[in-house]
Amino acid sequence: MPNIVWTRIDERLLHGQIRITWGKHTGANLILVANDAAAEGPNAAFMQAGMKASAGGEYAVRFFTIQKTIDVIHKASPAQKVFILCNNPTDVAKLVEGGVPIKHLNIGNMHFHEGKNS
Repeated sequence: MPNIVWTRIDERLLHGQIRITWGKHTGANLILVANDAAAEGPNAAFMQAGMKASAGGEYAVRFFTIQKTIDVIHKASPAQKVFILCNNPTDVAKLVEGGVPIKHLNIGNMHFHEGKNS
């Protein structure tokens, strides 16, 4: 069973507040950004560079699609204290439906956008 210490929805994904507040609060040593665009989208390299900088070198950081997260999370070492970040509730629901053992969920920034429904 993977050692998932925290799961958070935050539209901004990995940023300074995650590192300074939530990362320390949870005792995480690995931040897993579960997001298709950040993992493989056309701007993925740019997004990843900014998020890695936000992690400040304090955490291992991984960028996986939702499906890859489902496929590999059970291979995580117990020594990995995994903090999962998603940017919307739909992706978290897909993770849970795919068997990712999320026991609790923290809801952070989700901005309103015209036409947004999830």
